[in-house]
Amino acid sequence: RREMFLTQGKVEKSSIPGGKFLSLSFEGASTGRAKLMVKVSDARREILSTMFSTSSGQTVLLGGPAYEDGSLIIAIKSDFRNLTGGAE
Repeated sequence: RREMFLTQGKVEKSSIPGGKFLSLSFEGASTGRAKLMVKVSDARREILSTMFSTSSGQTVLLGGPAYEDGSLIIAIKSDFRNLTGGAE
């Protein structure tokens, strides 16, 4: 588990199991929702790239890359109070 503090225009990165990396960025806000971009990559290529919007307190589950005898499930929980970028 790792907390990331996102600022628009900056990418936060974290290592995840299996020698992979998770990149997360805040892409903007509208009507109390944040738009986030998530990418998973290894040293050679991008494996997953998706954008989604979420409200504060929600958890989004993403099916990630293969790991051991299964797949990683990536849970992203948003918690924001001072959302800018057009939020109401």
